[in-house]
Amino acid sequence: EHPEAAAKKNATIYMPSIFFSANGIVNGHQLLTDYARTHQMNVLMSNFCGITWETKSGGQSAFWDTTGKLVAAMNTEEEGLLLIEKKENGWKSKIVKL
Repeated sequence: EHPEAAAKKNATIYMPSIFFSANGIVNGHQLLTDYARTHQMNVLMSNFCGITWETKSGGQSAFWDTTGKLVAAMNTEEEGLLLIEKKENGWKSKIVKL
């Protein structure tokens, strides 16, 4: 319901900060791909990287364009920032490792 409400308010980007576990990240990426495609908005997802409450996170913060195409993603182990910049010919990404 949340991404749908954002789309109805003409949001062009949806930026969830989520905790997907290592076991849930594949399904999480698919869900966010579907949000981007269904609502035709860019999606930038921030996910925790590491262990919390004895649960290993899935990492893999990522960005999808309005077609649901995965533009960039981080890996499962390294902490950092995923930077996305809109260019005339598409998106440019950069990962800054911490």
